[in-house]
Parts: sequence; structure tokens; C-alpha cells
Amino acid sequence: MKAIVFVGPSINGNIDEIKNDYPEIIFYPPLKHAELLSIIEMEKPEVIGIIDDYTGFTESPWHSEILYTLKRGIKIFGAASQGAIRALEFNNMGMIGVGKIYQYYKDKSIISDDEVLCVFDNKNFKKLTVPYINFLLSSINKDILKIIQKIHWKERTFKKIYEELRENGFSDEDFKEIKERYIDFQKLDTILLLKKIKEFKSKSKYKKIKLKRIKEDNPLKIMYERDRIIKNNKGRTTLNDLANFTIFHHPNSSELLFNSLNREIVAFFAKYLNIQLSKDEINNEIERFKRERNIKNEQQYQRWLEENDINESIFMELIERLAYCRKMHKWFRIRRKYRRLTWPIIEELILKGEYEKFKNATIDFENFIQDNREEIVKIYKFENINKLLKQIGTLKLFPWNIHPFIGAEESGFSLTQFKMFLAKLKVYYKKLLCHKM
Repeated sequence: MKAIVFVGPSINGNIDEIKNDYPEIIFYPPLKHAELLSIIEMEKPEVIGIIDDYTGFTESPWHSEILYTLKRGIKIFGAASQGAIRALEFNNMGMIGVGKIYQYYKDKSIISDDEVLCVFDNKNFKKLTVPYINFLLSSINKDILKIIQKIHWKERTFKKIYEELRENGFSDEDFKEIKERYIDFQKLDTILLLKKIKEFKSKSKYKKIKLKRIKEDNPLKIMYERDRIIKNNKGRTTLNDLANFTIFHHPNSSELLFNSLNREIVAFFAKYLNIQLSKDEINNEIERFKRERNIKNEQQYQRWLEENDINESIFMELIERLAYCRKMHKWFRIRRKYRRLTWPIIEELILKGEYEKFKNATIDFENFIQDNREEIVKIYKFENINKLLKQIGTLKLFPWNIHPFIGAEESGFSLTQFKMFLAKLKVYYKKLLCHKM
């Protein structure tokens, strides 16, 4: 069972010192915005420990991330710093609090972030200021505690404490006594949490995490689609950075953006119009999708999901959008009636600068058809369409990775039109390739 712990300043950055004692735990730096959500997708842990995060800074994590993680069935422990506070906030939802600091907050019913906060070095995660909670729990004179508490957490160093005590009439001996009494309860609680996770891991058997879809109106959707972290063996980035890079560097950037928005808009209006998808439509879209990408088994499918940094829930959202587009296309084809798809295709050729190329090729093809019309009509009348499909299929001429009947329908052909075109193709390629068909 995989366990991950977010920790840094609570052990003064000394992660290497404890790694050997807990080889089964993967250690991450303090928790940032969108990182918990990202870790779930990248690492798929069953147990998470939250000790330190970036509360008080611009990269502070969202509460909704923790709630989403708990709803996914992942067990979360919290202790020592922000983890203790979060454990109290989500206690009724299954988060487990550990240690003296957590117990203090629980008993006092006080949630004040600044009591556990400190400034730390972003590279080695060593404390640059001292958290008030360690003084509070270290049996220090109440009058001195009041002075220490008044110092802002971003300025609370031992040097600053010494200066404030001197200004308020306390002696060097008083300061010396403070340092002697001072106990790093955050470090003690961190070690306790690690022990609890180790014990919990060895006794627990968890089923596979059930994936849940994030609702469209949930702010967490923003985080998942924009701020989520992705990685390879060289480093990490965010989906937002990937999209921005792609816009400026993809050879067909404008087309990529145009098509992506079209897909989103069509799916949006399909839902707005309350169009329903059947199970067959969904399953057909999945089958088509996998066939186009040559995904033949579950192992290849899971590998594809990992390579594209999505889970099964997000995959199904993509499939739904594609199925909505397909259904809206069908509705639109019917609505166009005798106009068929002729002009939309012509428009696309014009926009792509390929109109003249295909016009010339079509005229050459139709000239050939006129010279061989009698043979084509004979084939159309007397040959079975399935036989024609099989013969043309051997030349691998069909442009679709789906059954030719479905591809023809989606391309605007009626059955009779499709059969006639197959007859034309048979005669054309029979003479072009001198192929016996």
C-alpha cells in the first residue's frame, strides 16, 4: 500500500535523516495549491500524511482538495502544523488527527493558523522563524508567552524574541530558560504520525480507489483542468503551462484551438438541450476511440491513460463529449436534408487551401467514370454491397477506422449513394492497378 507524506519545516528540512527509518513512505515537500489533487493522479496513494503546507503564502492549498481526496476513499492523517488544523476541520469526514498539537486544538476548540506557521527556506525547508505552538506547549511563563505571541509569525525568531523580552524588562537568564525549556513538538508529532502510518499500512487492506467525477460547477474542476501538476523523468510542470507552450509552438496551433473549442461548444449545447446519450452510443464511441489508437487490451488502455495524465473518469468525460458531437452531427445531417454535407466540405477545402488540388483530382476521376459508365452501372445492379466492401477493403481505401457503413453514414452518403461510389472505385482501381477484382 502506497503512502505519501508532505513535510518540511516541522522536521527542519531533515527529511534524509528519517527516510531510512520509513522506506515504505514517499516524502514530498510542504503541500502546495493543486499538488494534492495532482499526487492522487500521479502516484495513486492509499494513505496520505499532511504535516506542512504553504498556508500563509500565495501557494496555499484549497480545502476542497482535502475533501475531494477523502471522498475518493484515501485515508488522510494530519499532525504537527497545518496538518493538525486540517485534521480538526475534517475530523467528521474521516481525516485522522495525530499528536499533542492536534489534541491541543481539539481540546481548546481554537483554530488559529498563525500559532503553527513559520517562514522557511524554499530550498532546504529549514525554519527561518519559530512557531508559537512550540512555546505554548513548552511550560513557559504566561507573561513571556504573551510577548512571544504578539510577535508576527513571519518575524518570530529567537533574536526577535530576545529583543522584545529585554524591552519588557526580562533578563538574559529568562531568555536562557526559555531556550532550555523549548521543545520542538512539531518534530515529535511528525515522528508520531510517521509511526502511525507505518502501523496503519501494515494492518490495512484497501480495495482499488473508486474514481469519482468532479462536478462542472465545482471550483476543484478549475484546479484539475488548469493547475494540476504533471511530470516526466526530467521534471514537472502544470497543465496550464503545457497549454500555453502548445499555443505558441504547435505547428497547427490555430486549428488545434478552433477544433477544441468547437468540441466543447457542441457538447455544451447538447447538454443544454437535454440530449441524452444511450449506452450503445457511449460504448460505440469507446470502441471507435480505442480502434483508432490501436488500444487492444486493458494493459494498453491503462498505459494510454498514464501517458496522457488522465484517469478513467476524465476519459469518460472525453468520450461523452465526442459522443455528443457525433449525435449532434447526425441531427445536423438530417436537418440539411438534400443539401447533404457538400458545402461544409467545400468550405473546409477552401479554408485549408486544398480546393484546387481536389477539384482537379475529382475532374480526372469523373472523366474516367464517364468512359466506363456501362461497366459501373452493371456492377451496381448485379453485385452485392458486402462483396464490394470486401473487395475495396483489401486495398485499404476506406478513410475510417470504423465499419464502412457507419463511416459512410457519418460522411453523408445514403446506402444507394455509397454502393454506387463503391462500384466506381472498383472499376477505377481495377484498371488503374490492373488488379483482378
